[in-house]
Amino acid sequence: MASATHKLAQTARTTASAKQAAAKKKYGAGSKEHKAAIKNVKAAESVMKAEKKAEGLSHDEAREEREELVKEAAGLSGQKLFDKQTEIRAYGNVMRDITGRQKGEGTSYIGPGLRVAIEEDGKTIQRDDQGRVVYDVDPEAYEKRFIPKFTPTQEQIELGKELFPDYGITEGYLTPWQQVNVQWMTGSKSDQLGLLDDMGIEATDENLALFTDNLKEGIVPK
Repeated sequence: MASATHKLAQTARTTASAKQAAAKKKYGAGSKEHKAAIKNVKAAESVMKAEKKAEGLSHDEAREEREELVKEAAGLSGQKLFDKQTEIRAYGNVMRDITGRQKGEGTSYIGPGLRVAIEEDGKTIQRDDQGRVVYDVDPEAYEKRFIPKFTPTQEQIELGKELFPDYGITEGYLTPWQQVNVQWMTGSKSDQLGLLDDMGIEATDENLALFTDNLKEGIVPK
């Protein structure tokens, strides 16, 4: 069964293929518009290929493949790193589908596109009422990677009302766990204490060091 990411990429490829044909007819083969459309077709096909290759593997098989790709990614940059990360995500998707875990759940994973928020004037950095820099996430970072939006189940929505009564759990590019990780990474110690308290986690020294190797290995503080 095709993954959600594969389906997004497949739809994008169909759209890009139509634009490629239209650009060739209107602007000519080899035009910048034609080349841009070809690039989009290839990007979608790259994701589809990676997802298809990982499809049907067991959790252990996917983990082994992913670990090897992570090693291969060391030292890469630019498009080579982007392509390698596409493969890494495909195996990660398989692992999460099998275990039922969400992105960032039990790990320090944040995801792509974290950026400093800018005011409407396009120049001024947003700050909160205490003068601290505000961050947001660039949706394009998710769209160009064909990462599907997180859609909470009813159970998760109800849990969100208990854990985060002010804003709950809603659909979006980031899972609630990623959002908490972002808040944790960008927040002050006071913010971190508040997050732990909201989740009913004891504020020990170890739990305040949420970005230690323990959490990166998926060991959730109690």
